[in-house]
Amino acid sequence: MAYESVEQLTQTRFFMRRILCSLLAVVALAGFLIGCGTRGSVDTSKMEKSFQGAASQADVSTAVAAIKAADFAKAVPVLQKVIKVGGLTDEQKDAISTAIMGMQIVASQNPNKYSVEVYQSLSDLVAYLDGREPVRRPLP
Repeated sequence: MAYESVEQLTQTRFFMRRILCSLLAVVALAGFLIGCGTRGSVDTSKMEKSFQGAASQADVSTAVAAIKAADFAKAVPVLQKVIKVGGLTDEQKDAISTAIMGMQIVASQNPNKYSVEVYQSLSDLVAYLDGREPVRRPLP
C-alpha cells in the first residue's frame, strides 16, 4: 500500500493505534466483568424449577436461600437430607449436581471464606447423589 504523503501515513498509524487501544479496552473490560461476575454466585434456577410441587420443595427452598446467601455450611445438611430421602428424578439429580458444582467453584475461588470442611462436605454430597457413601480422608 503506497502512501501519498507522510501526513497520510501518520494519520493511518494514529487510526490503527486508536482501534487497537479500543479493542484492548473492550477485552479488558469483558475480562473484568466476567471475572467479577463468577465469584460468589451459584445458579439455583434449575433446582428451584425441578422441585416445584415436589414433597421436598420446602427443604429445597431452604437450601436455595442458604446458597443465595452464600451460606454453604447451612445448605449442605439440607441438601443431604433431600438426597437421602430419595425418590429424586434425573432432572432433580442434575439440578442438585449443577448447584453443588457451582458451590464448589465458588468455595475454591474464595478459600478465605469457606473452610476445607465445607468443600469436603460438598464432595460428600456428590457421593450421596451417586448412591454411595463418601470416602473420608483425614484433614491435614
